[in-house]
Amino acid sequence: MIEEVEINGKRIKLKDNYLINFEDWDINVMKFIAERENIKVDDELIELALYVRKRYKEGKSVSRATIEFYLKKYKDLKTIAKKIKEKFPNGYKQIYKIAGIYPEGCGCT
Repeated sequence: MIEEVEINGKRIKLKDNYLINFEDWDINVMKFIAERENIKVDDELIELALYVRKRYKEGKSVSRATIEFYLKKYKDLKTIAKKIKEKFPNGYKQIYKIAGIYPEGCGCT
């Protein structure tokens, strides 16, 4: 079901907390979706969302492997899965939600 919400005077459409229009995304939208998904917003999360959005906009992969590779700069590979599980209790799909990427056709796994 598509719902329309207002965030800081801007009307946007969401479907299951996925942003319908990629261009409607901004930090306030990300914070709104993160709150709904029970995700704590911090600088690392904002940086990850910006990275995922940039790759998506460039037509590059935003797969699980791409995200894990990106997160290696913070932790060794062994702790990445734990870190993602802590930050995103419902899995990788939440990364795409907070980055404002609708899963249809994005190559998200």
